[in-house]
Order: sequence, then C-alpha cells, then structure tokens
Amino acid sequence: QNVTKPFDPSTINFVNFISVLYILLSCVLLLNILIGVLSSTFDRIQDNSDVEWKYARSEILTVRRNK
Repeated sequence: QNVTKPFDPSTINFVNFISVLYILLSCVLLLNILIGVLSSTFDRIQDNSDVEWKYARSEILTVRRNK
C-alpha cells in the first residue's frame, strides 16, 4: 500500500501559524471593543452622577422637611 499524506509539513505549519495569528488578532480586537464600550458607559454614568446626587439630596431634604 502506498499511503500519501495530503499536505506537506510546511503547509500544516503555515496553516497553524495563520490560525494562531487570527485568534490573537481577534482577541485583541474584541478586547479593544470591550474597552471602548466600558469607557462609553463610564462616561455616561459620570455625566449623570451630578444630577443623581442632586436628586438624592433633594429627596433627603424633602423627607426632613415633612417630619
């Protein structure tokens, strides 16, 4: 029987290298997207924090005045 390999070792090494490179770049890209989303969320919450603080303070003052 003459059994031949479908691919030579250099082709397999190249495909493995490209696969690892793709996975690493995908992870970096997804991490970058996550950082962008978290930064946007933090900025939005930071912008609303002053309004929330004033609302909470007015609620406390309203409760004290009604006693």
